[in-house]
Amino acid sequence: MLRALIDGKVWLDTFKPERYLADDVRKLMGKMKVEVDPKADEIYPEGILNRITVKFKDGKTITEESIYPPGHFKNPLDRGGVEEKFLRLVTRYVDEERAKEFLLRAWNLEKIEDIGGLIRLLAIEE
Repeated sequence: MLRALIDGKVWLDTFKPERYLADDVRKLMGKMKVEVDPKADEIYPEGILNRITVKFKDGKTITEESIYPPGHFKNPLDRGGVEEKFLRLVTRYVDEERAKEFLLRAWNLEKIEDIGGLIRLLAIEE
């Protein structure tokens, strides 16, 4: 949650020790208080409660809450969201052209006669 507050997002690198143990995270941890909301257990696994409240020195308070994050079965990603996430994950390993070709074919899976050809598009070349 702290990396999300600092970076504005959560992604794969969020979970690397050098990111979650970084000085900016540790500094922020020293300024925070953690409270458990019993509601979180009550709604799980139907929902996943995430809430953060930021209190500023001038007294202003901002609270953000998410119960159904993007990709949750109650908040599914649309086709564009699925494609964007897929490309962000896969283009670390295969070129974007092959990844896009995979998507084009995969969205029409019922028409594919050679599933091996589809899978080979994601083969990592060394």
